[in-house]
Amino acid sequence: MASDWKIEDYVSGSETAHKQGTFPDGWHFMYAGTQARAIELVLSIREHLEQNPLLPPRHISPTLKEAIRKHREKLVDEYIHSQIARSYEWLLNEGRDALPAEYFSQLINSVSSVRLDAQLIICGFYEGDAIIFLIDESGGEPIARPIENFAAIGSGSIIAQSALHHRVHRMETPLKMALYHVYEAKRLGESAPGVGSQTTMTILLADGRNGWLTEWGTLFMQNCYKQYAPKVLEETGDWVLIPDNFIELSKPSIVLTTTDPLPPQSWQA
Repeated sequence: MASDWKIEDYVSGSETAHKQGTFPDGWHFMYAGTQARAIELVLSIREHLEQNPLLPPRHISPTLKEAIRKHREKLVDEYIHSQIARSYEWLLNEGRDALPAEYFSQLINSVSSVRLDAQLIICGFYEGDAIIFLIDESGGEPIARPIENFAAIGSGSIIAQSALHHRVHRMETPLKMALYHVYEAKRLGESAPGVGSQTTMTILLADGRNGWLTEWGTLFMQNCYKQYAPKVLEETGDWVLIPDNFIELSKPSIVLTTTDPLPPQSWQA
């Protein structure tokens, strides 16, 4: 897992948030999104998992979906309470009779706009096989779904996913190569707004051990990135040395402007 440390609000930001952690029974997570909302989601899932353990392989998805459903109900209840100082349950049971019809309909319709404003990757192992689950709301409704090979979240996720696809990253990729793939994807993702330059990488092994890059390992990754990552073309000598005859251009076309004289009669239709 690789994550940055950056958090932002409407006026400023800093690299002060550790975005990785653990759930009960050895499951690990990393989050992205609005800091406060992401922490709320983590706390809700942790509370649910303390009473409802993740039991692979069949019960992971239903358990996480139930945790998300309860969390979203909490968010909806908080939102309705902020509008009318009543619970969502009161709105459903008594709101139609107690509130003006138009305002009641407006509140009911606004519930669909309540969002998690956070994403989570949850991962671990079952009988030696890696398991990855993604929690997000990219399709509109919050979902928990299994992911093969890799997952990415946050504002740099599209860039990171493209990089991992380009490297053909998969579950069977050897550890050291996988480390570079993930490191490179995170570094490339830094070109997206909101992604910080400080990086935390956590290595999870099937036997329950965890690991981190040493100082030498970080330096090695940095050197590999300089050598193998995509480069700006202006910085490469090969691009400058390409001869001009590698393309063929058509002859310039005649472009008339409003100040040009009319063409000869033979040109006119």
